[in-house]
Amino acid sequence: MKAKNAKKAAREARRASMKVEILEKGNFGKGEDSEIYANVEITDPATGESAKFACRNVFDVGYIVNPLYAVSEGLKPGGIATGGYWKVFREDENYVGWMEARPLTPFEKKALGYLREFPPVNAGIRM
Repeated sequence: MKAKNAKKAAREARRASMKVEILEKGNFGKGEDSEIYANVEITDPATGESAKFACRNVFDVGYIVNPLYAVSEGLKPGGIATGGYWKVFREDENYVGWMEARPLTPFEKKALGYLREFPPVNAGIRM
């Protein structure tokens, strides 16, 4: 019982470690094209850092978190965090595919971890 209470207390402490404001929430599409989303702003009260993310549950894919800002100068907003880096899709005459844009900052790692642990939309896979 003590271990269970300690685990619950630790989870609640993690939940209180960041502030999330839902800027917009909804869904669009039907059937296989349906998507549930929440655009959020997450803030670390300890540092004052904040960023905006799109949290989406895409049919047959699952829960995805994308930045609502350009992860590097000259890029459009968006990207995928994987392996400690932001990856962006590039399509031009020289290259087509995913490329590393830059490493995640400590704040981004914390924010993404938080949004994965405490998703603002259903994080399960819908099939």
